[in-house]
Amino acid sequence: MISLFSSASAIAAAVALTAPSAHAQSSCSELTNLSIPNTSITAATQVTAGATITTVTSATTTVTAPVDFCRVHITLTPVDGSTIQMEVWLPPLDAWDGRFQGTGNGGFQGTISISELAAAVARGDAAANSDQGHIGATADASFIVGRPQSFVDFGYRATHLMTVTGKQVVQAYYGKPQDYAYFAGCSSGGRQALKEAQMFPYDYNGILAGDPANDWVSLNADQIYVVQANEANPASTIPPADYAVINQAVLAQCGATDGVQDPGFVANPRLCHFDPSVLQCAAGQSTGCLTAQQIQTVLAIYKGPTDGRTGESLFPGFEPGSETLWGSITPTGTPGGFAIAQSYFQYFVLGDPNWDYLTLNYTTDLTLAEQQDHGVVGAVKSNLSRFAGNGGKLIQYHGWADTTIASGSSTNYYTRVAMGRAGNTLEQRTDAIATPVSQAGFERLYKYYRLFMVPGMGHCTGGPGPYVFGQPAQLPVPVEDAQHDILTALEQWVEKDVAPQEIVATKYVNDTPAQGVAFSRTLCPYPMTGHYSGTGDQTNAASFTCVEGPQQSPELGQ
Repeated sequence: MISLFSSASAIAAAVALTAPSAHAQSSCSELTNLSIPNTSITAATQVTAGATITTVTSATTTVTAPVDFCRVHITLTPVDGSTIQMEVWLPPLDAWDGRFQGTGNGGFQGTISISELAAAVARGDAAANSDQGHIGATADASFIVGRPQSFVDFGYRATHLMTVTGKQVVQAYYGKPQDYAYFAGCSSGGRQALKEAQMFPYDYNGILAGDPANDWVSLNADQIYVVQANEANPASTIPPADYAVINQAVLAQCGATDGVQDPGFVANPRLCHFDPSVLQCAAGQSTGCLTAQQIQTVLAIYKGPTDGRTGESLFPGFEPGSETLWGSITPTGTPGGFAIAQSYFQYFVLGDPNWDYLTLNYTTDLTLAEQQDHGVVGAVKSNLSRFAGNGGKLIQYHGWADTTIASGSSTNYYTRVAMGRAGNTLEQRTDAIATPVSQAGFERLYKYYRLFMVPGMGHCTGGPGPYVFGQPAQLPVPVEDAQHDILTALEQWVEKDVAPQEIVATKYVNDTPAQGVAFSRTLCPYPMTGHYSGTGDQTNAASFTCVEGPQQSPELGQ
């Protein structure tokens, strides 16, 4: 086990750059002449809008350049055994909005995410992304074998040094530093976002964290658990054809939790007291129903795994209304969180590529996983006082129907921060969510940190609910105002001290913007929730207001 927390700050402090002092744009090619310790700028190329861009570390991904920009490729070698590839994309000075945006990755993704860079530079931001310190696929953790420094790079170092170096390149190219720095990421990118706030609170003025994989050990155990629950006993397995059967029963009971009958989603699962026993097969019935054993599987999925050491909840279960996205409860289903978790335990924890997921032990294996992680990858520390004290603003969002990272993971973390609980161990995290927080506790948090839960959204995007609101990985729609674009809302909060009160999320007809809007809903700062006002168009977010909602999930099946 190797821990190099102290090395990151030392390396960052050592970064020095010779850059022009005048506020004038340098030529793109001149950036290859920059001198940064332990850094090689391998290419600086001017790109024209409309050109096809291909990833440097993986030739399988392409995007179309949305604007003219300078593309800079950089190799960082901060310590022996560490190689981090990164890129910085720089719009022309007259098109630059003065912002720097760090962008995140997904899973174990060992490639530079050019789609995130393209979205950022299209806004007018200078942007950076890294390969997290290795080359590899999203669900492949084998990069860690024989490469302990890659573990630290993946955990935090690559993102932090990408930020430090990216800002240096901005200074050199434009002849002045950025006015504001932002980070935006979802999933593993959301974990990177929270890790930055916790560990490097001075890197960014504003952070956007979506569906974050921050409770790293417990999350990976949960992804194994849901597949175990469904696959261990063939008699208990729920076939994919029955996901919709369960979902229709849920919607019949809970489809109007916001005051109107919603089209295909549960607006607030915390108000849903669904009992799957209503689907019990009658004598002689074999379709459109569940056996008693299958009903127990449904309840297990809603409940989530239990920590074998304490007997308490290890990670929240999936919410009612998420059933059409339950492909994750099979080893080869979509979304594919199981593949990430399986590879995690095989290579990070147990060092056995042949490990059988059915053997996961929720006592000994969890202890090994915690010891191995040692806070390097996980981002569960709930003391954000340094980030807040520096004037930082943090917006987090999470889809209620997420079946890759259960949505309760975000509400639990937000609650711990509101309560001022450490939450650095599983026991502390379980204890911290046992008691609801007063509204005053959340209002203190509202000064710098707000969580928006998204009804019917799956993992980062998609799902039956309204899921387009300016977040990364969304459908290609233009940047809108702060009410409809959550990153713009973050910018307004940082730069004008205008905190987001509501965000409008949109669902397009057939998920295609060109076909028009199907409906929209109001997203509210948690624990507030959107509710129909009683008058007006039920498909329009303007007819919904924010009201206080419940903080804890009901006991389902009781």
